[in-house]
Amino acid sequence: MSVPLNLESSENWEQRLAQSFVTTPENLLPEYAPNFEFNSNIIAVLVDNSEALDTWYSAGWISQRINLPFGSTAASSVNATRLRLREKQLLIFPKLTATYKISVRFPRWFTQASITIWEYTSLQAENMENQLSEIQGKLDTLLQRHPP
Repeated sequence: MSVPLNLESSENWEQRLAQSFVTTPENLLPEYAPNFEFNSNIIAVLVDNSEALDTWYSAGWISQRINLPFGSTAASSVNATRLRLREKQLLIFPKLTATYKISVRFPRWFTQASITIWEYTSLQAENMENQLSEIQGKLDTLLQRHPP
């Protein structure tokens, strides 16, 4: 059973962050890694730069960050995706873990940027299928204990 996602309903999205950054031409914008986790593997991202030239298309890179139980304490970056400037992008990361963090690297020529990220909060088909399987299992157990 496959249930389509309702991506076009604003009720299914939660804005998780809206952040602006500014630096001088002598310095680079630092990599941005917010200190909270995402639960959904579906997010939408918008990066803007009010000083950008019309010929600028790239807004940097976003990566999914997952903690591994060995090596250094730094999270491992996986699934790096190029961000496009001034375009809302729908990103669907592989569901590798229940939660993950992100990091964003802006182009070296950016002296300012703003980023907004939304997380898809509605149930996804796999979650619904898991819930239906659990219900089916409970019904089977009840029917075995109390036959009709």
